[in-house]
Amino acid sequence: TDDSRDESPYEIQEDKMHWRYIDKLNKENYLDIVFNEGKVVEISYTGICQYCETINNFGIGSYYEDIVKRFGEPVETIISEDELEHRINYPQYHVFFVLKETKVIRHGIYQ
Repeated sequence: TDDSRDESPYEIQEDKMHWRYIDKLNKENYLDIVFNEGKVVEISYTGICQYCETINNFGIGSYYEDIVKRFGEPVETIISEDELEHRINYPQYHVFFVLKETKVIRHGIYQ
């Protein structure tokens, strides 16, 4: 058997529509990959990651005001049921940011 998966620093949860790679050392850090009809439609990262890419120099911890200065007002804002998180979408750039208390806690790209 191939034990290489056990050596991964990530715990992997997957189903037909969604894969999540969770950092074994800090479960609050994870990468999500979302599928639709067998194609990747969204990739995002949540948590703290010193090695993760930013989007146009914006990443975890960036401020809403700075994002708006660079990208303009978001085309769409989605508010969580508990109203603690806001997802701002920029479909013209295929990017989004999820904010909590004006700071980015998740960011990603989407189709």
